Amino acid sequence: MTTYQPLISSVLSGYIYDEKTEQLELYLRTGQSRVFKGVPKSTVVRLAKAKSAGRFYMTHIRSRYRVVKPEREETSLSIQSALPAGMRI
Repeated sequence: MTTYQPLISSVLSGYIYDEKTEQLELYLRTGQSRVFKGVPKSTVVRLAKAKSAGRFYMTHIRSRYRVVKPEREETSLSIQSALPAGMRI
């Protein structure tokens, strides 16, 4: 899935996941985002189903996966292009 997936969380607003590259882009309520490489789909499924997405992020993603910055030349995931038409965050 490469569309924006909202989360009910006081820490995270949502995410975009690219299964082919295993790249997870997380959007924080602070307005910041973090891009992680090498995140397996099973971890993203567990994040989406977690009772507390913020706690799951802090214990299972933040310190376990490498944070990267998308290259400008690369096709990077972007929240604007992934949102359904007319939807704003």
